[in-house]
Amino acid sequence: MLKLRIISAEGCLFDSEVEAVFFPSTLGEFEVLPHHADFISTICQGEIRIRKDGTESRIAVRSGIVRIEKSVIIACVEV
Repeated sequence: MLKLRIISAEGCLFDSEVEAVFFPSTLGEFEVLPHHADFISTICQGEIRIRKDGTESRIAVRSGIVRIEKSVIIACVEV
């Protein structure tokens, strides 16, 4: 499992364990799974797709930045 936290200027939008996350980026969508390599990336306009308990939810974003470190994902976004 991954720990995902999505925050914006308005507050915390999501904070839970998830199975997978898909982020929109300038080079296309990328997926983060457990044990993903650590890195930082920008997020472009689109939807963050979150897979949890076999279901998928979406959060529309304008832009942002995401950091993945040791299966912990923190995304700071503009909605």
